[in-house]
Amino acid sequence: MHCPVCDDPAARDITRSDFEPNGRSVRCTNCGDYDIAASYEVQLMALDLEARKKILQKAKRFAGPGERPCINSMCF
Repeated sequence: MHCPVCDDPAARDITRSDFEPNGRSVRCTNCGDYDIAASYEVQLMALDLEARKKILQKAKRFAGPGERPCINSMCF
């Protein structure tokens, strides 16, 4: 798969079976591990590279210690 943020083709889908419907967990060597809440991947992909990186940075700021960042409505 390609990373939805940086488009790295080596990214992996690491979605857990108990993750919310239509959500996704991503492992990327450039971006790290992060989640995308249901329906926000389409919105993310509509943005240019720099805007996607800013969205992920915002998700990382919102994540608590030991939590995986999650791209959701608060990040847009």
